[in-house]
Order: sequence, then C-alpha cells, then structure tokens
Amino acid sequence: MDPDSSSYLTLILGILFLSLFFSGFISAYEAALGNLSHLRLQKRAEEGDARSAYLLNLLNHPHRTLLTLMLSDWLADVTVLVLTAWLVFQYTDSLWALPVVALLLTPVLLILGEVIPKAIAVQFEDRFVYAWLPLLKLLLAVFSLPVSLMTLVTRPFLDLLGARLGQIVPDFTEEEILQMVNMGGNTGLLDKQETELVQHALIFDDTPASAVLTPRVDMVCIEESDTVNEALNIMAGEEGYSRLPVYRDNLDNIVGMVYIKDLLRLKQHNAEVGDYPVASYLRKVHHVHEYQSIDVVLREMQTRRMPLFIVTDEYGGTVGLITMEDLLEQIVGEIHDEFDQDEVSPIEILDAHTLLVDARVSVSDINEALDLDLPNGQSVAGLVFSTLGEAPRQGEMLRIEGAELCVEAIEGIRIVQVRVHKLTPEELQLERSKAKPDERHRTEGDQTAAGRRFSSPAA
Repeated sequence: MDPDSSSYLTLILGILFLSLFFSGFISAYEAALGNLSHLRLQKRAEEGDARSAYLLNLLNHPHRTLLTLMLSDWLADVTVLVLTAWLVFQYTDSLWALPVVALLLTPVLLILGEVIPKAIAVQFEDRFVYAWLPLLKLLLAVFSLPVSLMTLVTRPFLDLLGARLGQIVPDFTEEEILQMVNMGGNTGLLDKQETELVQHALIFDDTPASAVLTPRVDMVCIEESDTVNEALNIMAGEEGYSRLPVYRDNLDNIVGMVYIKDLLRLKQHNAEVGDYPVASYLRKVHHVHEYQSIDVVLREMQTRRMPLFIVTDEYGGTVGLITMEDLLEQIVGEIHDEFDQDEVSPIEILDAHTLLVDARVSVSDINEALDLDLPNGQSVAGLVFSTLGEAPRQGEMLRIEGAELCVEAIEGIRIVQVRVHKLTPEELQLERSKAKPDERHRTEGDQTAAGRRFSSPAA
C-alpha cells in the first residue's frame, strides 16, 4: 500500500487511536481490579460463582496479572509514540517537530490513557471487571511466554533486594480499618452498637491492665488467718463475691484466693470447717504487671483457666485486681448481674459539656463522651494524680487539653468523684484574653505536659 495514499493514512490513524483507547482500557481495568472488594469476591466464590473464584485467585497471586497488564499498557503506549513519530516525519522535515509533538503527546497519554479511564472505572469496578474478564483471560494467554521470561529475569533481582512485586489487594493498618469503621458509623452502614463493638475490639490490645483494674483501695480481701465463716459472711454480704483474694501480713503479699463454692462444699460435709482458717483452702493466684496489654492478660486467663489476676507494679506491690468480666466489658460494654441492679451510673451527664464521673472511670470513656483528647491509658483519678504529681484537695481544679477537671469528692487521699467540663470556644478565648502574652505562651506550652492547676472559688 502506498504510504501517501489516504487509505494508508486512515489505517495508521485508526491503529493509533485504537492503541490510545487500548492503553486507557488497560489502565481502567487495572484500577477497577485493584479496587475490588476481596471479602465480597470471597463470599461470591463460596456461593459458587466461578468468575469470582477466578478473580480471587488472581488477587491472591497477582504477579502474572500485573506483568500482563503492564506489558499490554507499555505496548499500547509504544505503538502510539511510534506511529505519531512516523506521521511527524511524513509531513514535516523540521528537527524540532518531534520533540514538540512528544511534549504535547505526554499530557494526552496521561489524561486519555490514565486519569479519565481510571476515574470512570472505579465507579463501575464490579461490572467493568466482570464484563471484560474474557479479554483479560485472552491477554494472559497471549502474553504467557513473555511474562514467564520477564519473571525469570526479574525474580533474582527482587530476591536479592528482599522485595516482591506489589499486591493488588492492599494490607490495611489498624488505623485505616478504624477510619473505615468510623465512616461506616457516620454513613449509617453500621449502627452505633456495631461501630462501638468494632472500635473497642480494635483498641483492645492497646489498653494496659492499669486502665481497667479494680484499684487496691477498692479491693475486698481477707487475711489467711481469717476463718471460713468470716470469709462466707463477706461473700454473702450486700456486694456479693464469688471469690476473694487472701493476703499474708499486708496487701502487697497476696498468697492465694478462696472460692465460695469450695468453702460451701467443705462446710456441707463438715460443719466444723467454718472455724478453720482459710489458709488451708487456698487456690493459686496469678500476678500480672500493671502495664501488660489486656489482650495478653485475657489469653493468659484462658490458658490458666483463672478468672481473676492480681495486678502488681515494678516493685511487686499490689496495684489492684483484674477480672475476666473487666476485660470483656472493654469490648461489649458494661455487664450487669443481679448484684449490679442498684448501682449508680459511673457517668452522670450534667449538661452538654459537663459530666460528673466516678474517678475510676477510664479516660477513654470521657474522651468519647465529650469528644476530648485527654491522655489515654488510665483512670480519671490516675490522670489527676499524674498531672498534679501529688494528692489533690477537694474542690481543686486543673485544666488540660481543653478540659477542666474539678475534684468533687475525696476519701482520705483517694479521689472518689470528678467533674469534667469541656471548655467551649468562648471560654478558651476568654482565658487567652485574660492571660498576658508571655504567660499565655508559657501556659499553652505547659498545658499538654502538666495542665493548669488552681483552686475552685467555692472550695
């Protein structure tokens, strides 16, 4: 065919535009394939859908598919460039023509071959991928030999570098999953309970035992010299306990536990047992460190089949105790039994910005309730103590991270109740306007580390 004929020119232009279209198609298919839901494909495959099973296999082993798509896209782009160069040389003798055309062709390839096709494909990813799956199978067959050769060439270099060809299905971090869960809750895809359940499960391994334990001052224990009857009287009291820690000399030396079912069984067979010391009927007790992650504590409880551990500090002193119920409540929320019916809520809402809370409440619960960013991993009482560095006085207040904490009730040196108020923008602005410039700078710098301390006028 004569290169100068119109039919030849039409053929060249047809191949050029077809190659440009094919380049865009490959880019679109790669984008759509990469955005497929792995879980949705797996569900369809389990239901017997052969196409989904085939695609799932491709996503799990993407090396061959990626190389095929890359090679197809490269050939299409090269064809566009070669034919464009040929046309330029056919109709001009200028040496500057080719660089100018190449410069103009680059954004055309980028827009028509990458940006627009991918933007369209992700809108119809499922339908697009399934509709053109036969073509993908054809490309995999056609490029089977070149892909195999490329694999042989690239594999040693990848192994040498300790790398491998990227996966189409991305690995999600915990933060990304948490963001998706939050988005699902905000859009109504997940209801409030489902959202909270997943959120609690995701942060479960980041929570230390110290954040959920029953503190030492609230522990109900008996001495090893106490009798079985004395132990049963405490267990059958108003609070109701199924087991009690037993100490020798002081609470820093917990030597075991007694179970109500053991004591009742013993007393049923021998009434005189009631006058015997509980030291003879102890079960083993396990100790964990206060900074141990609660997911590790839960697994340890399951392994040892023990529903209660004693929590200690780095010096071996008793910090508190932790139960399996405490751990499960971090995921499913508060668990109530027959002894909890008359309990007062640990968080009382005073107004939209203020809560009156039990000092044992976790800081994370306060952050969630008032949308604050107070330091996590401890109770409200722990936050007050760690911020002040000493025992507070009743009525004493401190400000930290946009919140005002007021110690409402104290028993000895133990903080019982704290009022937490989220400062409004107006209150924050008023506080800044009252401070001198140098004081304001120092306050803002120190607030995160130690908070601001002052006494309540009403104290």
